[in-house]
Amino acid sequence: MNLSFFPDVNVWLALNHTIHVHHLLAMDWYLQLPKESFFVFCRPTQTGLFRLLTTAAVMGEDTLSQKQCRTLYDTWIQGGKAVLWPEPVDLEALFRKMPCGQILLQKHGLMPI
Repeated sequence: MNLSFFPDVNVWLALNHTIHVHHLLAMDWYLQLPKESFFVFCRPTQTGLFRLLTTAAVMGEDTLSQKQCRTLYDTWIQGGKAVLWPEPVDLEALFRKMPCGQILLQKHGLMPI
């Protein structure tokens, strides 16, 4: 039976880099999964992982380049341990139909404009 898992970007980070405080815990969990199980990336988890791995404030001296991120990602995909969930064809049109408010999001709260 194939089991799919849809990890949060923080789990992806823990699985992919030894400096993460939960790396050993994440790897232990991963290694205990059934052999036929696989992970699912969506575009936000893929780009979120890349964003974290390429940010010096997160990774320090272990910051990766975009090319290194792509190689890491390709290892999961080409190794058959992960797939990229396809986006719906009409996703952009649906996104644009969402209501747009007059609120700017800021790091420390909302600011009406």
